Amino acid sequence: MNLIKFALAQSINSPLDLVGFIREYCRVGTNLNYCLQGIYNFLVAIAVAVAFFVFLFGAFENLLSTIPDVKMQGKNRMKNAIIGLAVIFISGIFLYWINPSIFNARLIMYRVVFTTQAITITEVVESLDEATVSSEEKIQIPTTQEDLIKRQKQIENELVPIPAKKFVFSTIFSKLQALIQGREIFASSPKDNLFISPRADARIHKDALQPLLRAADIAAQKNYNLFILSAYRTLKVQEQLFNNKVQEIMRKTGVSLEEAKKKAAERVAPPGHSAHNLGKAVDIFLCTPENGYCRKYPPRANFDNQISLRERNLCGSELDNIMCSAGWVRYKKECWHFEYGTKRWERGKSKGSCVED
Repeated sequence: MNLIKFALAQSINSPLDLVGFIREYCRVGTNLNYCLQGIYNFLVAIAVAVAFFVFLFGAFENLLSTIPDVKMQGKNRMKNAIIGLAVIFISGIFLYWINPSIFNARLIMYRVVFTTQAITITEVVESLDEATVSSEEKIQIPTTQEDLIKRQKQIENELVPIPAKKFVFSTIFSKLQALIQGREIFASSPKDNLFISPRADARIHKDALQPLLRAADIAAQKNYNLFILSAYRTLKVQEQLFNNKVQEIMRKTGVSLEEAKKKAAERVAPPGHSAHNLGKAVDIFLCTPENGYCRKYPPRANFDNQISLRERNLCGSELDNIMCSAGWVRYKKECWHFEYGTKRWERGKSKGSCVED
């Protein structure tokens, strides 16, 4: 059911609800990439369901029949179903490598394999990212795709991998992707108490890596795990987050596009305006090794109610102490958002404060 819910979106209740699917993914005003990704997810869901039942039918044939030819036929059905699934997911991976803006294959893979909570919470936190950088730090978005790719590469040349643990399948995917792209997976061995969401891009600005590892060491001394929900974000991802918020506001309030953009900017930083786009910010939470928070998935939380987050010690004074001791500065309005090497960080450091507007 998780797969069907993901492929058809949360508001769609039936795999046959094609009208609901089109309204959710391909409504007027939605960008083409989002629509294509939705169609691909829908087809993957159908293909997985078909392959599952073919495999099941083949297994029954192989187990229950006493006729050798029928048993062999059942075995071939099972084998073909597995091959079909492999082709589907491998094609998704290659589509992502060719052009990440076409289909986000990583989201599909993670949603199929895991419960959706860790990723859903990552999406919620990212949709509440209102911390903007100063005017001199803002990235000017190039007008052409070619220039945008060049600018993105310049930023990514300053990034290094975060040695954090992902879930098992996510780690395998990361290794395959790193192998194809000819880059290292981790700058060092993964930290035992540092975890990262399957959805997150596990890279950070090179200057912020050691402070992050120091934070993990301090947390380990206090018997805590750290769970990173979001680190570096591409300009394309930030644009998608912003556009999703714009569309959500237009859908709920019926305001004009310009008005929706103004309201959206109050909740989500526009592309190029977030420290995440420079790799100089992390959205991070605290968890204990005993409660399984980092081993399985985060508990549900109301991120508009930061009092409850603090009461549950997911963020708050303990996390502030750990991150502050490691050299980070937190954005005042978000208990999970910490920065290193930004103008906000410089202001906080000059005041001797760990929290800054």
